[in-house]
Parts: sequence; structure tokens; C-alpha cells
Amino acid sequence: MTTQVSNSLTYDGQTFEIIKFSNADPFYSLELNLNPVPASTACWRGYYYSYLVKDYRLYLNNLIVNHSDDNKTPSKTPPPPINDIEAFVSSSPAIGKWQYNNIELFLDYTGKIIIARDFNHMRYGDTPLRLLSYYKTVYELDFSQGVLLDSIRFDEARLKAIDNQAMDI
Repeated sequence: MTTQVSNSLTYDGQTFEIIKFSNADPFYSLELNLNPVPASTACWRGYYYSYLVKDYRLYLNNLIVNHSDDNKTPSKTPPPPINDIEAFVSSSPAIGKWQYNNIELFLDYTGKIIIARDFNHMRYGDTPLRLLSYYKTVYELDFSQGVLLDSIRFDEARLKAIDNQAMDI
């Protein structure tokens, strides 16, 4: 099975992999008039996005989408603008044909987002689970109506406790 490309979030000047949302991903509630179709086995959902926390507010910042007009093949014409930003031909066609940069579309999200970076591939080995303790840096970001209220960096003991709970499921 091909590993899927992970969506990302830039926080405090660093890019993190998005691990989990406590509530539905805010991307799903956006009405962008896009029709994503799979681009490759690395991106079955047909899109990749990056969020940005800027001035304590959450934004959709970049998007690569394999937009289709016929539900089968990528469109030959660009999809509609997002937040007045036009799409252009993507530099990552395995993810999607069309790309938007610097959208800065505010996201009215309430809930927590767990983000992580610096995955330790040596610890991953043959295990099917990507445990939080395999990452060097993990944060939990707490938002209310798109505004960052709190951020907690998990220490190693907390990460192992979370991993142990995950293994019990």
C-alpha cells in the first residue's frame, strides 16, 4: 500500500504534518466548487493542502488539486479562483494538476489539531502504526472560531502514554 501524502500546517515558522483533528477537518466544510479526482496512488483523495497559523489565526494557505470537470480526468482549464487567487499548473502532478499559493482563506475552526514533525524512520521499521513517539516534535493546537487559544508541546512521557492508549484500541 502506498503511503498517502500528508496535509501540512505551518506553525511558528515550521512545517508540520497534520496528524489528527478533534472535530471534522475544516477543509471539508469549505465550498470551493472543486471536484477532486485521484491523481496517483500517493494521493487518492485528489488534493493536498497546507494550513497556516498567522497572527494566531488559522488559514488555508496552499492547495494542490486534481480538479475534474467530468469526474474522471483532470480538467484542461483551471478550476475557479479561491479567495481571488487563480490556480496555475502544479509543480507536483502526482498530487494534482492545479495549484494555488498564498490563498490565506480564514478557517472558522473550533477544536484541537495535533501536528508533528521530524519523523524517526529508524523507529518505524515494520510496524503498521506511525506512533506519535516516533516524531521528535509534537504539538496540540487549540482553536476557537479560527483563533489559536493555546499550544501544548508534548514531552516524551506524554507521547508514550498516548501511544500506549492507541495500542489498546
